[in-house]
This record gives sequence, C-alpha cells and structure tokens, in this order.
Amino acid sequence: MSDQQQGVSPAFASAFQTYQKCISAIEKKIVERFTGRAIPISQEDYEMLPLRMEKVFRSLILEKTLTKAFEWMFESRETSNWTYDLRENSKAHLASLIAHIGNVPIHTVEQYFAEIQNDLEFSEHIRTISVTKRNNGNPTDPVPRFGRRLGWYALARICKPKVIIETGLDKGLGSVTLAAALRRNVSEGYPGHYYGLDIHKNTGFLLSGAYAPYGTIVIQDSVEFLKTFKEQIDLLILDGCHLPEHEENELALAEPRLTPSSIIISDTSQSPILDFAKRTNREFQLFIEKSQDYWHPGVGNTIAFPCRTRREGFEHHREVPRGVQSCCSSNSQKM
Repeated sequence: MSDQQQGVSPAFASAFQTYQKCISAIEKKIVERFTGRAIPISQEDYEMLPLRMEKVFRSLILEKTLTKAFEWMFESRETSNWTYDLRENSKAHLASLIAHIGNVPIHTVEQYFAEIQNDLEFSEHIRTISVTKRNNGNPTDPVPRFGRRLGWYALARICKPKVIIETGLDKGLGSVTLAAALRRNVSEGYPGHYYGLDIHKNTGFLLSGAYAPYGTIVIQDSVEFLKTFKEQIDLLILDGCHLPEHEENELALAEPRLTPSSIIISDTSQSPILDFAKRTNREFQLFIEKSQDYWHPGVGNTIAFPCRTRREGFEHHREVPRGVQSCCSSNSQKM
C-alpha cells in the first residue's frame, strides 16, 4: 500500500503493514494445520464453501473485532493486562450478582459503581501516572477502564473488609481501585488494608499518592507469602498464576485465615474455586465480562461466597452503616 495512493498517514501505513504480517502468520498456521490432511466432504458441501466462508468473514462480529483491534493500536498504549469498559447490560448483570452476594438492593451497588466511575480525583490520579511513568516499560492509559473491577470495588464498599489480598497486579488498577474503596471505608469509620502480591518488580505502581497508605505491595510469590500471613482474610482475589495447581495451593494456604463470611474471587473461569466452594459450603457464581467497543471480549470471574442460609457477616467485628446492609447479614435481619 502506498501512502500517496491511499491518502493515509505514515503511521497508519506502518501499522497496517504489521497488521498484514500478523494476518499472514495466521494464514500460514492454517495452511500448516491442514497440509497433508484428508478432508472428507461431499460435493454439495464443497460447492457451499465459498458462500459459507464469505458469511464468516463478512460477519459483523469478526469485522467489528478486527476493526476495533486496529483502532486500539492508536487509542491505547497498553501492552498487557488489557483494560476496557463493560457493556451496559454486562454492567447490569454484574450489579445484580454483587447485590446477591452482598445482600443489598441493586441500586446500592449501582451507586457504588457510579461512586468510583465519577471520582474525578481518582481519574486525575490515573492520568497523572500515565504521563509521568510513560517510559517505565509497562505503559498505562490515562483513563481508568474498570471492567470487572467495578464489582470488586462495590464488594469492598459493601462488606467493609479489614484485610484484602490480591495476587497478580500488573500495573495495579485493581490495587488502587480497592485502595480507593478502603479509603472511603476509613473515612466512614471502618479501617482496612490491602496487600498486593506479585513476583515481578515494577508492578502495582498505580497504588501511590493519596491511596498508598491503604495498601502494601509485596514482591513475593503468593504461596510463600500466604505460608506466613497470620491475619484474617476477608476478601481474597486470585489473579496471578492461573494454573489450577497453583490456585489450589493458594486456597489451601489461605483457608485457615478465611472465615465463613470471607469472599474469594478468581480472575479466570478455569479455576478450582467451584470445588473449593462445594467443600466449604459456599455459593458459587461465574461472571463473564462483555466488553464495550473493544477487541477482547472480556474474561470470567469465579466467585465463592457465603451461602444465604449462613451469612454471618462482617458485623461480627464492625457495625453496619445506616442504610447499607452488610454483605453477609443474617436472614432474620434481611427479612
């Protein structure tokens, strides 16, 4: 493609060449996969192949995905741990799930979603770091796109946890989002602290400034950290190594520090949390993100939380704020 012929910028031309190379690499893999393979197919089906192939490649889903992927190269600076907004219906589904887990009205969850989404101080914090740490090797975008982390924030605001542990941080959007929740909890009289675990240096850097006092970044393997951690864990988020055996080790080490009202989240749908929920008499839910105008469809969150019949709640060690029922209030209180 010539810049003069197409009337495009040099940046676009360069990016499009890279795009074509990536497509060619995929084509090569397809050819390699089918080379030497006999494909039994009837004459009638053979004649339908061009029509069916056209329908696939002209589908709105595929066209939109490829277009958004190309646009994203110019709209974002991220190189890992993609961030995106949720579709409105996906956000509504998440709000309903968090309301069920927290035993609060859906509008309460929606208010907490809006609280962090409309937090100008938080947005400015993200924008400032995006500019000042532009060349740190792990670039972040200047706009926070929370995705599933909206649910984490709302749970932290509803349940008022004293201790949150998250494994796997990358830039630390989850870290600072949870710290923002704890910061507001503290202002309401409910202290809490966040521990973010990762084996890589230069992770969790978004947890800084006004949010730093509410969290601690620990550069250590999560299994080794959990072996010596002695405090009760109210909210555990597993987003590090997603090998089933690794998460099983994390859960086994964390279990003595969990209470019947603790909530456990894994940032993958391929998690042993379902078995853990069965064994510990917890409810289980799977939430699948649906991203808004983005090339990546979203990921799954598996969640284990107290059964409705036995939720005892964080009110064991703190008073429930007026107007907000604790995430684990008993059925008698709920009724």
